[in-house]
Amino acid sequence: EDEAADIEVSLEEIYDNPSLYGHLNEKGFRNVEAPTFDVDWFRDLHKDRLNVYRLKIWYPNGALSQYRVIYASDVKHDCFHVLAVIPRSIEYDIQHPTLKRVRADYERLGLLPY
Repeated sequence: EDEAADIEVSLEEIYDNPSLYGHLNEKGFRNVEAPTFDVDWFRDLHKDRLNVYRLKIWYPNGALSQYRVIYASDVKHDCFHVLAVIPRSIEYDIQHPTLKRVRADYERLGLLPY
């Protein structure tokens, strides 16, 4: 519950800062100041032409969140959709039910391939 609140605060801080928000679709971007995070493609979905990214968040004490934020870039509406917050233990197993749902949600939202 505490970690969910921390992730929500980080996402709000990113959203409220246009210079950070603008980097959410930039592979390899890392913000080293609070909120500390980095961006990368969700490779196994990206190779299927889905515009899906993962966000790793670090806390002010330097600890890495135990969760990844999975989100899609919606180029048609110039916004992002958070599709899931997954434990890092899932890793990148696209056969996991949650990641299958991510793919289905991407398609249901009518998001364009890159």
